[in-house]
Amino acid sequence: MKLDFPTLNNSDVYAIRSQRDLSLNVSIDQFVQPALNLNTVLLNQLNYTWDTLSNVPYIIACGANRLSLDLYWNRYKQIFQICPYTNETLYSDSDSDGSSELAIFTYENGIHSCNNSLGFTNFLSEIIDDQWIEQTDNNLEASILIITVNLKYAITADIISTTDRWIVSNNAARNINSSAAMFTSMSSLESSAVSDLNASDSIISVSLASMIDSTLGQFTYTPSKLRSDREKSRYTWNDTGASPSGWPLLQGILFNDFYRIIFSYGNLEISENDYNYTADEGMIFNSSYIPYSGASVSYYNTSFSQDELSADAMPVCSINSDDRIYDISSDQIERPSWLLAYDSSFNPFSGSSMQKFMQCAFSPMMNATYSNSSQIVEYITSGLAYGRWSWIRGQPIDITETSYTESLESSTVILRCASLKTDGWVVENCYNKYRVACRVNKEPYTFEISKRAYTYYDAMNACDDNSVFTLPRTALQNTVLQELRRNTVGTDPIWIDMNSLAKPNCWMTVPTVAAVIVLVLVTLTLFSKLRDYRLVKARRKRRRVVKKFGEMEYDGVPS
Repeated sequence: MKLDFPTLNNSDVYAIRSQRDLSLNVSIDQFVQPALNLNTVLLNQLNYTWDTLSNVPYIIACGANRLSLDLYWNRYKQIFQICPYTNETLYSDSDSDGSSELAIFTYENGIHSCNNSLGFTNFLSEIIDDQWIEQTDNNLEASILIITVNLKYAITADIISTTDRWIVSNNAARNINSSAAMFTSMSSLESSAVSDLNASDSIISVSLASMIDSTLGQFTYTPSKLRSDREKSRYTWNDTGASPSGWPLLQGILFNDFYRIIFSYGNLEISENDYNYTADEGMIFNSSYIPYSGASVSYYNTSFSQDELSADAMPVCSINSDDRIYDISSDQIERPSWLLAYDSSFNPFSGSSMQKFMQCAFSPMMNATYSNSSQIVEYITSGLAYGRWSWIRGQPIDITETSYTESLESSTVILRCASLKTDGWVVENCYNKYRVACRVNKEPYTFEISKRAYTYYDAMNACDDNSVFTLPRTALQNTVLQELRRNTVGTDPIWIDMNSLAKPNCWMTVPTVAAVIVLVLVTLTLFSKLRDYRLVKARRKRRRVVKKFGEMEYDGVPS
């Protein structure tokens, strides 16, 4: 079922893009953005169809950079499919091109529709590649996506008879799935499915790695590539500096090597006797690399109390002397690497709870189930709207070319500069005088706030000799600076190094003098040689050009 999502407004687009850009010098495991379980949120309620999965590109565009997806082994077709059900005598209706084959299953009083053609390979090529990668393969919209796959056995279920089919088809189009029946059927999947298989039927001869390689191989960052990167000096990083056990920076993956997607394993219910997991080791990250459960995963209904989640004065985590996260609620200490938090249907995320988890470097995985499409739309749009640790909702404000020119002609009001306030980042008049955020000795979690207030234009000169005008580049850095702001200036804003003075709606940091000189020289050289070269499009054809910019702009200093 195609959902009626609201159009993504310009402020959201600018916020998502600027948060990506300021994180280019951050290792990819530190990203904190909303995640979504496609099965519990969408597929289990809206049916396993192309229409339902056509919502995925919108969800990614709104900032969700991690998705969870269940894959089911169909022993009759010998494929991994999106539908949890199968039948040896599968009945289907096809349109002229055969792309919308529909089967309607009954299982434990539930009615479920599936497109027969919706296998894992088709999902990768027609949804992820055609509708997302190809549509966003440019400098402004490119991003990294993590897909976590959970492997299960498909259940043999009954198919609606021919005489009753037209009734059920009409009702299915109106989403008549019973939520209770669906929960029952999904919870009984393991026992029903495994017992249904004969030993001779259960051996799986195909590999997910081969499917990924044949469809998205050129866009996929793999465990093999990570192992190679870790052997290089200063090529992988953690939150405090270069590390042989770290991860590459976003700049390197996205704009130097042009990778767009990472695959990881989640829950694996298929036996190792039936599936050769070693065939995927070079393509899919296991849980030792990207955790899906265990110490690095929190749950909303058990981790933080309601008082902690609603408290505005204090975060529920802190940074200890080893630059590790101390979770006040669970008394655990973690590195900010691939941390994940889940909600549930019994206790879904609110905007404030998502913000609290993100403050502590956890990406909130939206996991709740709702019974109708309007509730699902509200749950997704509200969650994604609060799913940014930087700009508050509705910021940065949209600036038109006309208002931009008019404001530059004014001597008193130029709304082009960002401040850190109690709720997050907000656009402010650059002539306002606030105290200034300074980073000490390029340390990731050591900040100071200037003793005097300055306009934004004078902020570059506000910091002491051992510190520089700065902004947070990760959610955890933002939490540390926010706490310092509260303790130093109370509710007053402070300036952070983010502005759109050069071009409306193009939010960037203040360049150093050296960077400006290099930028001018490189730009003049490139212009003379590449006068008609289009730098926004054709990303695969300009690796050397973009790499030069990357080496110039990002020097590898820990953010």
